[in-house]
Amino acid sequence: MSDTSRSDHDRPPTVPLTAADAHALGADAEALAALLGTALHGIARLRTGDASVDDLTDAIDGTTTLLERLTGARNAAVRAFHARRGSHSALARAMHLSSRATAQSRRRALLSNPPDALEQWAAGTHRPSPRTPMTGHDRTDDGATR
Repeated sequence: MSDTSRSDHDRPPTVPLTAADAHALGADAEALAALLGTALHGIARLRTGDASVDDLTDAIDGTTTLLERLTGARNAAVRAFHARRGSHSALARAMHLSSRATAQSRRRALLSNPPDALEQWAAGTHRPSPRTPMTGHDRTDDGATR
């Protein structure tokens, strides 16, 4: 007899990673999962209508940091895709673009600049400063980017 009083939504989600993936990511896997958790908590608070200013501040900060990391990861993947001679049409599909020319233009714009710190972090070739372990840049005390 199954327990119908518990739904699949009663269990916390898990992040499916292979052992090799977890090893390659190291401590970053836990940090990224924590950022995702912060973002999901913020969404849950928004949906229940009981988000405090502190909840929203944490959600904004965590989501912003996660987006910065994901942008670096996407950019590193696009650069690697180009290096492996991936097609513009496959890139357009992966980027959810209707135009192969738009994908080509975005790829060209990315490749016209060297990889930034977050792209290097995603590729595993750069560690951010210890002061800002999960952000891509230093921030001043008032939150402005330097």
